[in-house]
Amino acid sequence: MRIKLGSKIGLTYLVIIFTVMLLFAYFTLLDIEQSFINERKNALLSYANIIAERAAPYLPEQDTAYLNYLAEDFGENIGHRVLIFDSNGIILGDSSGLNRGHKPTIPSVAASLQGESVSQTNRYPDFGRLLYLAVPVAAGQQIVGAIFISADINDIDMRLAQTRNRLLLVAAGSAVFAFLLSLLLARIITVPVARLTRAAAKMSAGDYGCQVKVGSRDELGQLAASFNEMSKKIQREDEFRRQFIADASHELRSPVASLKVLVESLLLKPPESKEETMEFLTDINGQLDRMSKLINDLLLLSKIEKNEASLNKEPVPIRQLLVEVKESLRPLAADKQIEITVTAGDGILWPADRDMLYRAVYNLADNAIKYSPANSQVQLIRTADEEKLAIRVKDQGIGIAHEHLGKLFTRFYRVDKARERATGGVGLGLSIVQEIVNLHGGQISVTSVPGCGTEFVINLPS
Repeated sequence: MRIKLGSKIGLTYLVIIFTVMLLFAYFTLLDIEQSFINERKNALLSYANIIAERAAPYLPEQDTAYLNYLAEDFGENIGHRVLIFDSNGIILGDSSGLNRGHKPTIPSVAASLQGESVSQTNRYPDFGRLLYLAVPVAAGQQIVGAIFISADINDIDMRLAQTRNRLLLVAAGSAVFAFLLSLLLARIITVPVARLTRAAAKMSAGDYGCQVKVGSRDELGQLAASFNEMSKKIQREDEFRRQFIADASHELRSPVASLKVLVESLLLKPPESKEETMEFLTDINGQLDRMSKLINDLLLLSKIEKNEASLNKEPVPIRQLLVEVKESLRPLAADKQIEITVTAGDGILWPADRDMLYRAVYNLADNAIKYSPANSQVQLIRTADEEKLAIRVKDQGIGIAHEHLGKLFTRFYRVDKARERATGGVGLGLSIVQEIVNLHGGQISVTSVPGCGTEFVINLPS
């Protein structure tokens, strides 16, 4: 059987409160009982000492008439049985008049005849509980007898029973009240937990972005707030994933469709000349290159995001890296009569993953050449201090409108889709640059004025 959390909390409080109250009642009753008995014992001890004081002159003379009168008088006044013993343990006075002249064996009397005051309680099936008290009677330095008092203390047991019943009633009432209060408190705790559980179930069913109402600032409120933030992030990631898949599928569909058209054309009408065959093969090779570049970019992005492409940091000579980027892009720049300049002093080594940093700068410079007019210039500039390295890629190209700047690093985003397709891009180059810079703990920024060129700045911490 499934027991709800609120019931478990309520039952736990019930058991704890009831157990504590029972222990409290038990020890309280022990203290009360001992207090009652000590009170009765002290009262009887006072009477016994008075009787001993009055009997002391008459015990050596064996004045049984007076001693018996003394026992009966005190026995009637205090309501208990009083026995007066001589030094040989013989009863000379008995408030009940039953055992005068007898010599019973009573351990407490024997001890008192040795000079000790003794008290003890005994329980009997027929009489209940009795308190025995024996004190010695002294005449000078000599023990001449003993006073024994037997008191019925069943009234103490009755008072204890009444107190015990009251305590049990209070314990039961307190436990029930605590149980009801704990159910209320448990509801305050379990309602937010239940909301979180339902929200988690919705998320597991695919309903990303569901929110939980936050009604407090305690740990549960913080948990709910964290859940809401996590839900938002998962929703954004899911939307991004769906969009990414849709965009990737769309980008792959175009070269696949082109390949299909080319292949079907070859199947329907084989080329009639070598030149026509080479034209078809060149087109097919171009589409395959486009697909290969897209797939490689997607794989690189995936690895960077998962940190599978762990950084291999080493001191990188930045000027040499910029020169290598320039030399790699020299043929592309030469086709458009674009000059690539490197402005960087020697001797600067910076901790970075050389291959990744090269890829980032290469992508920026490649874009700068593609979107710059003929007979212009692309600048690769490095500045550095003790805390920060800045690599600037500046062109004199067409520029980018302000409304596009905030979306440049979004995957598959293209300012001019027709122009981008003509250059062979799919909108992943800047996304790769941003992920590489982020992986290094740096930042990338862009400024641009339409018609006056664009400048990208990579900032890397030391």
